[in-house]
Amino acid sequence: MRKKLFFGFIMLLLTAGIPLTLIAVKNQQDTRSRASTEAVKFFFNPNEALNSAPGSEVPLTLRMNTNGNPVAAMDVTLIYDKAKLELVSVDDSNSNFGANIHSNTPNNTTGEIRYAATAKDNNPITGAEVDIATFKFKTKPITGDANGAQVGLSSLKVATSGQANNELSANFDIARIT
Repeated sequence: MRKKLFFGFIMLLLTAGIPLTLIAVKNQQDTRSRASTEAVKFFFNPNEALNSAPGSEVPLTLRMNTNGNPVAAMDVTLIYDKAKLELVSVDDSNSNFGANIHSNTPNNTTGEIRYAATAKDNNPITGAEVDIATFKFKTKPITGDANGAQVGLSSLKVATSGQANNELSANFDIARIT
């Protein structure tokens, strides 16, 4: 009789306990993956105003703080004042992301360049100081403008993998070259 009771108890645990445990673990993973409510933050390094003589080259490194969000892919458009700056090159060789999957060739007639990339080896990035790419600008004469030449971003798209709704909110700080 005890063997039957013990066997019945084990069967009850297997049929009810395992599915309940799996559901609890899945809910815990979903909660942890959405734990950060802060937006992904893009910024330029250096992020203060840069002083530059006309004709000099100024490197601006686009960086990201994930605020704990797992970022698997990003797609941004860098915008700049084409009357005051000329984009010379884009270098992503030190990027925390994998190879750039899309970047327009520097075209100084539009004053913008699209840049998109995915995380290396499908491992989402969660760091606070993440290098994306260095954009090198050549300055043109900036006269009579207290704001100088501004570099910013538009069309920010940041995504994490493994979620039904995988787009994250993002914001950015502009850079000024005077």
